[in-house]
Amino acid sequence: MHKLIILLLLVVASRSTTAVAIQYNTVFKAQTGWDIYTGGVYRYGPSIIENNDGSIDAWFAAPGGQFGEMILYYNDSGITYPVGLSTENTAAQKFIAVDPFYAINVFCPAWGSSNSSLTFSLYRWQTDYNTTLASAALSTKVYANYTDNQYIQLASDDKFTSGEYL
Repeated sequence: MHKLIILLLLVVASRSTTAVAIQYNTVFKAQTGWDIYTGGVYRYGPSIIENNDGSIDAWFAAPGGQFGEMILYYNDSGITYPVGLSTENTAAQKFIAVDPFYAINVFCPAWGSSNSSLTFSLYRWQTDYNTTLASAALSTKVYANYTDNQYIQLASDDKFTSGEYL
């Protein structure tokens, strides 16, 4: 909210013929490690430039595929079936990625629970199921207390290579 007001004031001030010095005490400054955008497969940060004339430029880089078609490796018109898992269960799917990829996504039902949690891992396929699980995961993320049908994701700053995965 504060940024919007400041931006509007700067736009109005840049159009006037008289420069006005304004002190803003309520504006916070981004701290090291703050992530402004938390969308899927985020790889590029915005650049905000304050110019000598008081104007501001903002440059954003969109990760590949965000504004184009996603490459789906499944039948998007097919019928999906949720699978209920308890603490003793594991669900896995072997797949072949014919191209390098940045992320894998899954929608997870919580079945009305407020404490559903799971560990989402990606493995490179190694001969068989047991050998694969005995190897180190390429990526793992714990989703604690996720919401019903939450979109969960494993992503990489660099692409995962093409190949067989579990």
